[in-house]
Amino acid sequence: MRVILTQDVEGLGTIGNVVDVAQGYANNYLIPRKLAVAATPGNLKHWEEKKTWILKREAATRAEAEEIAKQLEGAKVIINARVGEEGRLYGSVGVKDIAEEIERDLRVEVDRKKIKLPEPIKSAGDHEVTIHLYQNVEAKLTVSVVGEEGPGSEAPQAGTSSASVAEKDAGAAESETPPSETSEPETAASAVAATEETASEATEETTEETAE
Repeated sequence: MRVILTQDVEGLGTIGNVVDVAQGYANNYLIPRKLAVAATPGNLKHWEEKKTWILKREAATRAEAEEIAKQLEGAKVIINARVGEEGRLYGSVGVKDIAEEIERDLRVEVDRKKIKLPEPIKSAGDHEVTIHLYQNVEAKLTVSVVGEEGPGSEAPQAGTSSASVAEKDAGAAESETPPSETSEPETAASAVAATEETASEATEETTEETAE
């Protein structure tokens, strides 16, 4: 089935192109999503009249993409991430992280959908990433993932939560608390009571001896 693309469709063509596609693909995907219209005589005439505008728009878009490609080609962005053993990341670096770092470091805004990353980056080191900016316009740059290590960088053991660790620390702190000093007055009071009891017994014995 012949259709006219009303928007750029990656891998198929740009706006205004007349392409042949499977009828099911056209009726179930392209046309319902307003990405294309059937190439009827009326539609062909309409888009032919718009062709000049379309060509100008396409040229401007391509020029912008080529300019961005020049800024990105061969560039290098650095992303810091926590690493564990053998340089493996605790998490991963995805297209969102790369797009944000490109904008922050290179001052270039890139649609994350244009970053070609087969799978998230899960290891430290240099990784080549391709950015598809426009038809036949791409740029390759290096994403350098730098591992961060240091105190607290070790991942907690499985099944151990922060709360349980805090409870253990609190328990250890309590066990190390020095004995209360209130025991000293209690000991002194006991000693005084014992002394008074001894004195009383001595007095009673003296009284008995006197009576005899």
